[in-house]
Amino acid sequence: MRISSYGRTTVTSRMRASVRAEIVRSAACLLAFAGCICIADGGLAAPPAAHALTIDDVLDITRIDRVALSPDGELVAVAVQRPARAGEVFGRTAYEVDPGRSDIWLISLKTGHKRNLTQGRELAAGFWCPSWSPDGSKLAMLSTRPEPGEPRGGNNVRIYLWDRSGEQLRRLSSAAVTTQTRYGSPMRPLDLRGGAAGQSVHRCSDEENAPFLWLDQKRLLAVILPDGQVSGLIDEYARPVDQTARTSEALRAGSLAT
Repeated sequence: MRISSYGRTTVTSRMRASVRAEIVRSAACLLAFAGCICIADGGLAAPPAAHALTIDDVLDITRIDRVALSPDGELVAVAVQRPARAGEVFGRTAYEVDPGRSDIWLISLKTGHKRNLTQGRELAAGFWCPSWSPDGSKLAMLSTRPEPGEPRGGNNVRIYLWDRSGEQLRRLSSAAVTTQTRYGSPMRPLDLRGGAAGQSVHRCSDEENAPFLWLDQKRLLAVILPDGQVSGLIDEYARPVDQTARTSEALRAGSLAT
């Protein structure tokens, strides 16, 4: 592994102003999106009639996971978690924080136009952790989207790229990337710093750092898993059981000391 050092960043008044502007734009975006949060496949859904809270109401909650402002300040990429409805894939991780049923929405700060860029519901695919290239021409993200021959809901987490000019969304590599399990220990976070973003760490959520970063407008650095391994998101619940089974087999075979 090659470790590169980066110079210390000096925070200037211009940088502070830029950060404040980004916060204001992001807040405006969230307010605009919240005004249309009841979005159905055919358009805006009418607010439900008042009634006592039910389990279905809880499972139908739609929430904003993360936002990413484009460098030119024109677009905001918003990771929005879909409701926990029939047809989704469950049992991998806690349903309430599962990014495996999220989509990336694009919101224009000029016109307020919103659109679901990834449309993952049909394949039970998740898209999250949006990150713009330094020039704003591309948007990288994590996804479980299955390609032909892969099971519904996907079998791993990989990096996808959306090209802003060609409106194309494609998988960059079949290699799986590591992911942190949300509700995991803060002692085990990924910590990729430097690159085009300087010293900052790109966050997928408050509990998950991105397993990739932009080195420049054409290159991404990613933490790739060895062949045959799966991301923590996919088998958070199954991994302890599988490890126990392997350990038991090794003990019975006499290949592992007690």
